[in-house]
Order: sequence, then structure tokens, then C-alpha cells
Amino acid sequence: MSQKVMRNRGFSLTEVLVALAILGIVGLLSMELFNSVQKTMASNEKHIDRLREVQLAIRQLEDDVQHLAYRERRDEYGDKVALLRGRTAASDSFIDFTRTKWRNPAKLARSNLQHIVYQLEDEKLIRNHWLYVDSAVEGQELKRPMLSGVEEVKFEFLKDDSWQKEWEAEQDNLMDMPRAIKVTLTLKDFGEIYRVFPIASFESIKPQSGVSANLGDKG
Repeated sequence: MSQKVMRNRGFSLTEVLVALAILGIVGLLSMELFNSVQKTMASNEKHIDRLREVQLAIRQLEDDVQHLAYRERRDEYGDKVALLRGRTAASDSFIDFTRTKWRNPAKLARSNLQHIVYQLEDEKLIRNHWLYVDSAVEGQELKRPMLSGVEEVKFEFLKDDSWQKEWEAEQDNLMDMPRAIKVTLTLKDFGEIYRVFPIASFESIKPQSGVSANLGDKG
């Protein structure tokens, strides 16, 4: 009789409390694991988005440089300016040129040439462009932030066998071009990265004396 009573007896309060304590610990550990997985996934997604941002910025810069146009340009005062201008300085680093093959899916009344200036502004790599090449006046540019978290940008230009921190052609030879352009970005998270873009030779299409170079549609 006593053995049967023992077999039908339920859990004691102590056993129930121990079981609840174990269940609570398991639940807490599961929640911590879940939160850790969620944080890791969020961190990975953020890292992937950041990599995509860097890749897209470099891809756009590469596409612009590869389609650099051998095209004479005039500033807002009507003066001829160099085909390519650039400088690396503590307060002002920029690169300025005109590209061709600007896509026009909306069939707007514009040329396929695009005047572009890349510069650093508020820790962002900014791409400025104008609708018309020969009317690139201050305040009419369209600004597009390409890359954030940029501490420094350097533009260097290969002439002969040395890299120069400034490119400004002489007035009587505005079509001079470097052999390559090197762009170095110092990012807050990835540190320093750089790309070197070779420049196509324009020697065979340089205009004769008195002839203006104007390849591509009018801009």
C-alpha cells in the first residue's frame, strides 16, 4: 500500500522550483543566443551594404575616367580650360574633366558629354556634374554623394615615371594628359584603398594648329 502511494505522489515544491529555474536559465541562454545571432546578422548586412557603397563609388569613378573625352571646354567667362585638372591639397582636393557616352534614356535635349568634378566635402566623396559642358558655372552643378566616411582623398597624375599631386596643363597645351590617374581614399572603417586608372593616348587624334578638338556631340 505504501509503495503504491509513493508511486502516485507528484513532484515536490523543491523539484518544481528547480525545474523552473533550469527552464528559466535555458530560456535566458536561448534569448542571449538569439540576440547575438540577430546582432551578427545586422552587422554583416551593414558591412555588406558598406562594401557595396565603396564598390559602386569606385565603379562610377572608373567608368567616368575610362570615358574621358578629348574635348575642348570653355568656362563661364568663355576662356579655354585644360582637358583635365586636378589637385591634392589639405583644404581642396579635386579632379575635373569631361566624359563621353553619358546615357540618355529619357531622350533629354542634351549631349552625350558630361562635365564632372570629384571632390571631398564633409567627409563625403561628392560627384558634381553639369547638364552642359560649356556652361559649368558655380551653383548650377548637380551634386551626388558617392561615398561617406571618407577622411581623405588624394588624386595623383603619372607624368613620365613620377606621380604628381597636381595637374594643370599650360595655356598653350591644354590637351596634355597624364599616363595614368591614381585615386587614394582613406576611409574611417577600411583604412586606405587606392585604384590606378590608365589613360588612353590621344596622340593620334590631337588637332593640328588652329583646329579645335571637339569629339562627341556638342555640349
